[in-house]
Amino acid sequence: MFDMTTCSNFGVAIALCLLLPLGAMAQKPEAASVSEAEYEVFSAYINHSFVGDIGRNRVGKPISQIVIVNRTESDKDYFDRLEPDDMPPGGIEKYLQKEAPSLRAITVSNFHRANERQAELALRFRLLLPYQLVSAEMIGSILVNVGDWPKYYAKYPGAQGHMSLSRVGFGADGTQAFFYVGNWCGGLCASGSYVVMEKRSATWKVVKEVFIWMS
Repeated sequence: MFDMTTCSNFGVAIALCLLLPLGAMAQKPEAASVSEAEYEVFSAYINHSFVGDIGRNRVGKPISQIVIVNRTESDKDYFDRLEPDDMPPGGIEKYLQKEAPSLRAITVSNFHRANERQAELALRFRLLLPYQLVSAEMIGSILVNVGDWPKYYAKYPGAQGHMSLSRVGFGADGTQAFFYVGNWCGGLCASGSYVVMEKRSATWKVVKEVFIWMS
């Protein structure tokens, strides 16, 4: 379970349709290539947010492996499946400006441009825990219903659930990164958030994680 003190002030419940990653329902025809810089950003974020005590507090249990959907997903597709009342007051852009004032407009613009196409992920993450890339179809074949989570964890013991990542948008100088991540860990354990990171002394650091929805 999430520690609500680390999340946004407004509470957003998601429908059961968000049980599965979007790739299980729809695929875009073309795929692009994920850059080495994107893998560096993803790796730094996962190591920061899902390893050790932080990871355990996030999902309510110890994490011994990471499961990642093997194809990127756009943030917009998730929001198309939420009710208007489930969205942040004033809309996502205004909420991001409030919660992450250091986020630059060019970074957001590059994020949207990068997410015009999906990309296949490869085993190029540098994580502190073992990890697997799994297709959305495989996950969907296990998690047919909310009650199927024990089957999922029998196949992926110690996993944080399953994670879906968007493409990364970078700032003009390459030192700011912005992306969307969804993580599902149970029937009432899931979230979607935007992550702002900055490169400081050659190391990517999480500046702000803005939670948009959760259950």
